[in-house]
Amino acid sequence: MAEYRLPHTSDALFADFRRHKLPAVKLMADAHEVLAERRRRGLRLSVLTNGRIEMQSAVTERLGLLPLIDDLIISEAAGIAKPDPRIYDLALERLDVSAPATLFVGDSPANDIAGPQAAGMRAAYLPTGRPLPPDVRPDFVLRGLADVLRLVSPATDPEPYKKPPT
Repeated sequence: MAEYRLPHTSDALFADFRRHKLPAVKLMADAHEVLAERRRRGLRLSVLTNGRIEMQSAVTERLGLLPLIDDLIISEAAGIAKPDPRIYDLALERLDVSAPATLFVGDSPANDIAGPQAAGMRAAYLPTGRPLPPDVRPDFVLRGLADVLRLVSPATDPEPYKKPPT
């Protein structure tokens, strides 16, 4: 605020952000269907998100995700944030799953690819505008969220995802 000489207090800016952010949040295409299908297949579902409890809880509820997941970990509540390896370990413990049997899906190269891989998970990159740096190599690159279902049960599509070059 000082750098840009803004005439507002931090509380006023955060209040404005909360007022406008929540209504602007949009659900990714196929999200409900993908999460419902993963549940039907008996797979454990978790959302691991960095952020404030109030905002992330409101976003998750507004998007109708709570009935479709088994666990929600918000960094502020956990006291640790992605890419700290302890937050991935917490997710594994709470879901009672092993790291090698887990697929982490996300769009942040550091938080959703490098972090989970460091914890022993496989990671699928879902491009949403953040480019992959050359040193980050996801296990899978998805074309869309629905591709995640093919990682568990290959469908008729012969190339549902691509393995990044080595």
